[in-house]
Amino acid sequence: MLRRKNLFLIFFICFVLIELIIIIILILNFQKAKHNILGTISVNPINKDNIYYNPYSKLKYFFEPLPNRIEYSDPSVTWAKALYTINSDSLNSPQDFSITKQNNIYRIVTLGDSFTFGMFVNTKDNWPQQLQNLLENNLKCKNFSSFEVINLGEYGYDIQYSVERYRIRGQKYNPNLVLWFLKDDDFLEINEIMRKNEQKYADEMKKSGEWEKLTKLGNSYPPNIKMHLDMENEYKKIGERNFIKMQGNFLEDINKYFKNSLIVFTFPFTQNKFKLAMQQFVDSRNNIAPSFFYDRITDIYKLGDANFPDSHPNEKGHKIIAHDLFNYLTKNKIIPCD
Repeated sequence: MLRRKNLFLIFFICFVLIELIIIIILILNFQKAKHNILGTISVNPINKDNIYYNPYSKLKYFFEPLPNRIEYSDPSVTWAKALYTINSDSLNSPQDFSITKQNNIYRIVTLGDSFTFGMFVNTKDNWPQQLQNLLENNLKCKNFSSFEVINLGEYGYDIQYSVERYRIRGQKYNPNLVLWFLKDDDFLEINEIMRKNEQKYADEMKKSGEWEKLTKLGNSYPPNIKMHLDMENEYKKIGERNFIKMQGNFLEDINKYFKNSLIVFTFPFTQNKFKLAMQQFVDSRNNIAPSFFYDRITDIYKLGDANFPDSHPNEKGHKIIAHDLFNYLTKNKIIPCD
């Protein structure tokens, strides 16, 4: 009898150890993916209480922030607390913007993901808002009495979703210029693929107990492990060249809705193959309007105090990005100031 109990105890311990090993391997693979084929991955969940799926979108999983509300940053993140002011047009902005643009207003629209939205910083501190302040306070033009920077960035967006956001929200504002912040991960993720099995994975992991175990080990959103593995498999199946070409086609889709000047910008350490895709896109639309590629945004990660632990820019990082863009705009006289 005692021997049977000992065998049962040994079996139970082995079972627990195997489960722990499996969980650790999943986390290690997920962390490895962050610096491998999929680049830097956002592990922040999309809070379903703060978004809605726009019925006017042609994309199945396209989402936008709920309008007219104050949104709090993820409460599970202990190293940053932020308030996002979402205006009546579902934009992370402290103000609403008139659809009719006066001739004396120079209007800029910004596109991108959480780095443009301003994740983990207050709305007033994101780089689009800081850029507007710099333009308003430091650039004197006879032909423009005011500057507006309209932030269409949203966390969790890919290239395709940024274009869709512009189609639905941006084009009515008739901007003079679009600023589009792109990084490695934008060329390696497609939401329409990644989010296809999201709910299924979430339900399965909660039912099996895997969700609880992984969150206790520090994973803020366990389904991301399987979602990014799906993305990695699709990337390998399609092939790098075809995948980048597909993303380039998504970039070009904005030409259907925007015919004025555009600047694509990125960090200097962005992989050359993605920089080439950005440059080719910019060059291809110069027959539409003057367009520019800028890859000298300050490497905030070398500074040591300009980013959060998860790689998002902090308030200082956003300030640096805003100053870099302001200097680029003014030095190159992209804003026609008389």
